[in-house]
Amino acid sequence: MLQIIFYPILLLLCAVFIFWWTRGMRMRCFNKAYPKGTQSCWMVEDALFLEYLEKAYRLPKGAAMRLPETTTPMELYLVLYPEHCIYDANENINFLRAFYPSQPVPMHSEYLTFQFRTLAQLWQDLQSHEA
Repeated sequence: MLQIIFYPILLLLCAVFIFWWTRGMRMRCFNKAYPKGTQSCWMVEDALFLEYLEKAYRLPKGAAMRLPETTTPMELYLVLYPEHCIYDANENINFLRAFYPSQPVPMHSEYLTFQFRTLAQLWQDLQSHEA
């Protein structure tokens, strides 16, 4: 009888631990590649793009400020998910949605190879056309 109670509780604890460990792993990889205290190269007008980037890749607030302008979305994705043989493009597709406003978002887009500086400029241009 005790096994019926303890087995689901133990299974739930294992699932929570695995979720916590993998979520922490993403941020540990990010912090290792882009350490805290790194000098930011972004400008004030890029703030909305950086917030969009944090939302798309589920980064903590202010983390995108540490990204160099020359980084590409695919490089960021590979930093967050070093086990890239398991390719789940949800974050990339969420990020690319702004660049394909009225079209389906392709899983493999040339925008994934563009530098964030170029993408920030394109994103700002798209936002100004929508307004």
